[in-house]
Amino acid sequence: MLCPEPGQVRGLRVSLLTSTAAQMMWNRLPCRKHNGVTVGYMYELRRHLQHSGPSVDIMFGIVNGTALDLSSLIPFTNYTFSVRFANSKYEGHRSSLDFITFEDREYLVSSAKFTVRICCFVEFLSVITVLFL
Repeated sequence: MLCPEPGQVRGLRVSLLTSTAAQMMWNRLPCRKHNGVTVGYMYELRRHLQHSGPSVDIMFGIVNGTALDLSSLIPFTNYTFSVRFANSKYEGHRSSLDFITFEDREYLVSSAKFTVRICCFVEFLSVITVLFL
């Protein structure tokens, strides 16, 4: 099947999310031959400075596969990830997805006999450490 130009990327999703990392995935385009030399999937990650305020580009590039690991993200922050297919003649329509990294919280409860540290690294997962003095 010959595609006259790249289509829009479908199935964009977050397959893994923590407070500082995310894995983005999308479906491969169904065409085997694209009208032009395949360039790959162009991506862009934008961080929102406030919940409804402006955003800034923090990462962009090109990958050949249908997944991308994002790291060094800021906990409890809004991001927009966009991806589109490109060949030597065309760039497809952009698909975008908004997500929020999980909050990374730490609570300390101390007494003369012990210290309890509770950390939340990812949603629904807690680590409790008890140190006896």
